[in-house]
Amino acid sequence: MSFIEVLSLVANAVIAISAAAGASAAWQGLNTWKNQANFETNHDLARKILVQFFRHRDAISTVRNPIMWAHETRAAIQMVEVDQRDVGEEKKNFLGIAYAYDDRWQQITKVRAELYPLLLEADAIWGSELDSLVQPLFVLEGELSSYIHRQLRVDNPDNTKGRREAAQRSLEKSRDVMHADFGDEDEYKIDYDTKLKAVEDFLRVKLGNRI
Repeated sequence: MSFIEVLSLVANAVIAISAAAGASAAWQGLNTWKNQANFETNHDLARKILVQFFRHRDAISTVRNPIMWAHETRAAIQMVEVDQRDVGEEKKNFLGIAYAYDDRWQQITKVRAELYPLLLEADAIWGSELDSLVQPLFVLEGELSSYIHRQLRVDNPDNTKGRREAAQRSLEKSRDVMHADFGDEDEYKIDYDTKLKAVEDFLRVKLGNRI
């Protein structure tokens, strides 16, 4: 084999090796880009969902605040007075409290509306694991809503005696979750915080943080 033939073989080998190296580098670059894109997608979605659940926690706490401020009930009372209906003090006070709870609950409604598309996206990307973790929080939310509505049926002076007594009996069979206990024995808050921690742990893995 002549020198020129040998040189040609070496040149071809170098070109082949260079091409293979270039393809490998391109493949590794593509994988790096895909991994980075996946990380950013997971990170952004997890951050948005976690922030919304922190807002949900705060909204639940606001609803359960046992202190009802005057400005919360004033709007409903003023509406009654403007309407000039013959309403007694008991009904006026009830309307003020009912209005205040409805107003407080609007924050929960808003958070749930903003969470819905995020949880759909999470289910599409991550599967159903997160959904199984968040549902217990929504069950607790429903428990609170149910208790408040039954308490308002008890307090509504327009309800019949039988309706009010039936609502009261129903309440007596349930744990009292309507008002927060600012001590360390708030069973509802303990349940909520425990279930929220499970959601937070899942999302922090997606954020790339250690638990």
